[in-house]
Amino acid sequence: MDKPTKPPHGAPEPGGKDIQSSSSQRQRDDNYAHVLVNCRDNWRVITARTGDQWVIQKRSSSTNTGVWLGKGHCRLKTSLIAACSRLGLLCAEVLAVLEALPDHVSGQSMPETPQNKKRRNNGDQHD
Repeated sequence: MDKPTKPPHGAPEPGGKDIQSSSSQRQRDDNYAHVLVNCRDNWRVITARTGDQWVIQKRSSSTNTGVWLGKGHCRLKTSLIAACSRLGLLCAEVLAVLEALPDHVSGQSMPETPQNKKRRNNGDQHD
């Protein structure tokens, strides 16, 4: 299994969470607030903004002009690990993060942020 590659500029290191101060609530952004783990070759696993699924994402471009696109959606930990295995995304770091997840996604919405409240109140809910 290949070791995770260096993430694009602005993205967290493989196996690490995004801890940038200006996190985004848009799943397509590098600094999305709910990144679980970064894998190899511009792949990552996130918790969806709605909290009802885990999403395997691939960056649309290897440059900073790309966005993150969903390539798989899972609600069960076993399904998520199997999907990541099929895609060749597992290494010791990634597997450790995924194995620490609950057996199934909680289904609870992600914590509300001031940005989300403002966007919802203004009727702007674009992702």
